Amino acid sequence: MGTTQNNVVIAGVGPGLGAALARKFANHGCNIGLLARNESYLDQLVDEMAHDGQTALALPTDLADAVQIESAFQQFTNTLGTVDILINHASGSFWKSVMEISAEEFEISWRNGTLKRLALQSESDTRHVEERGGQHYFHWCHLCYPGSKRGG
Repeated sequence: MGTTQNNVVIAGVGPGLGAALARKFANHGCNIGLLARNESYLDQLVDEMAHDGQTALALPTDLADAVQIESAFQQFTNTLGTVDILINHASGSFWKSVMEISAEEFEISWRNGTLKRLALQSESDTRHVEERGGQHYFHWCHLCYPGSKRGG
């Protein structure tokens, strides 16, 4: 990442990998936009990161709502500038094993994930990436857990 300060938006931030990615990029001097539905969690994470001298912006967003995504990107741009890197860690899965998930549940998970990615990609491309040639890093969340050994 060098000495240039990058602006990173992470969609689907939770207490696991999403928060770890935010902290890792912030440790490299990046400004971070945090998108997720849980506003109180985002506020807590922003406070923790600020305590560590890191810049993060809580952007409570339902990633199934294109209007909310547009609003979040606008707020990020108005506050921190152009998005350089977009990381999508959003899910929407039933979190069942391949032996437990139905075809209908799998299709819902697939559609949710695909539509979120399309809305994020579209918003980022349209408003921000074209301005400075930013990059997109997509982390595709698993749609279901691997099967587990059954029986004794």
